[in-house]
Amino acid sequence: MSHAKTSFISTILLMSSMAMGQTTQSDAPPTSPEVKTEASPELIQRARAQQQQEKWVEAAESYMEITEVQPDNANAWFNLGYCLHMAGELDLAINAHRKASTFEQFTGIALYNLGCAYALLDEKDEAFAALEASAKAGFDVGANMRGDSDLVNLHDDARFEAFREAASSGSGDGITSAIQRAKAYLEQNGPAMMQQAMAMAQQFAGMAQQKYQELQQKAGNKEELAAIKQRLFEMYGQAHQAFAQWQMRQNPEAYASQDESETSLESIEEDASETSDVAQVDLEALSQLANNHFQRAQWADAAQAYSAIGKIQELDGVQWYRLGYALHLDGQIEEALEAHQKAAEFDAFRGIALFNLACAHSLLNHADEAFEALEQCREAGFDRIQDMANDSDFDNIRDDERYEAFLASLQDDGV
Repeated sequence: MSHAKTSFISTILLMSSMAMGQTTQSDAPPTSPEVKTEASPELIQRARAQQQQEKWVEAAESYMEITEVQPDNANAWFNLGYCLHMAGELDLAINAHRKASTFEQFTGIALYNLGCAYALLDEKDEAFAALEASAKAGFDVGANMRGDSDLVNLHDDARFEAFREAASSGSGDGITSAIQRAKAYLEQNGPAMMQQAMAMAQQFAGMAQQKYQELQQKAGNKEELAAIKQRLFEMYGQAHQAFAQWQMRQNPEAYASQDESETSLESIEEDASETSDVAQVDLEALSQLANNHFQRAQWADAAQAYSAIGKIQELDGVQWYRLGYALHLDGQIEEALEAHQKAAEFDAFRGIALFNLACAHSLLNHADEAFEALEQCREAGFDRIQDMANDSDFDNIRDDERYEAFLASLQDDGV
């Protein structure tokens, strides 16, 4: 049975609305939550990639494999229902929605999706029953009903408006319930979610820097552009600060009196000059200073601090990676080249460092070097190399005939 799917609750929006006590709807196909299982990494990666590419049937088959390995995996069941729903396999989706609703973190939204599936099948009694159960579970059904095209078949039913108004009037209780569930969910999954948020913030900062460089190339070094750049990085810095505060709340003893004890680069250098012995430099304080600058998105200061460490001892993989990243985002692209190359010498950073190296060469209009680094990046098995299609760092080489050929080769490789 094939049914068109025009609107569905986004899981990413679900997580946001649970945390904020509100819900959001969209008519665009959403992105559902990332898989968190103990199944094989290959299976997880395959399911995630298929879902991101909107290969709903193939993704559903992969998630079904995960549920067979781990029948108590809540995320896999929710994603299975999501993909079956999007594929129009509503009868099968109903079973997955029901199973997902047995897991506390997905009860409300899974029941809502169950109601959507029944509505698309024009089974109105079952649809209203599922929507009522969703509302009782704390999901803000009233706020979503009117804008969700899945429920069009219910609009001419007298129960629709009555139910929507009743659900909306009781939304306060729903919000309270949602907050309570969100609190429990965040206690269990908070660290991973915050790491994902930081990855998104880093990506945003990179995009901001890239757009700034584009504008600078086209319009010159104007004060208004610098103001835009500064504001964007202030926003990113605020995200990092929120993350640091969250870490402090999780482990207050480790972060106690950090601000009071933080040492400046100048004071460290002053202490070193007095002894004329680099061994006496407080490397621990210098490393902490560099890390703090990096976490706060203070790229120039972070680059200076990591460079100072490099004058005393050989940097490790993390430090080379962060030095390159900081220089890159501070617009010191030529200086970043060496750091990217050094970071690529460490297995843990080879793939992403080579990707960043390719970005830097592209920004510098070094087309040959950019494609060479991309090829090495692919050979290193970097799993996000396809991001180049949306990365403005590569705008300078998009007109090169090798660019489309390289993207096509990634598809041939199944990336």
